[in-house]
Amino acid sequence: MKCRVTRDLGACPEWQSPLIVVKNFRRVVAQGTIIDQSEHPETNVVALIRAGEAVPIDDEAKTACEMTPEQIVAAQSAVAKMYTIQTEDDETEDE
Repeated sequence: MKCRVTRDLGACPEWQSPLIVVKNFRRVVAQGTIIDQSEHPETNVVALIRAGEAVPIDDEAKTACEMTPEQIVAAQSAVAKMYTIQTEDDETEDE
């Protein structure tokens, strides 16, 4: 079961994995990393897909996540919105 990470994912110091790289002084699983759960059992491909942090790249992952393509896109959009930096103009539009 495989997925591709869609953004840099922070990694806590306790988690040890060959997937982790140091980027801007942070330990991350880098955007674009392909995770094969059979090779990296410390990961949870389904959880990453369902959380909007990754996309499935094989049929096994697509089936296991039990999400439609539209739901996968919606989950990714929600994550992107959550990490978007609001500008001063964005804050005044709601008032």
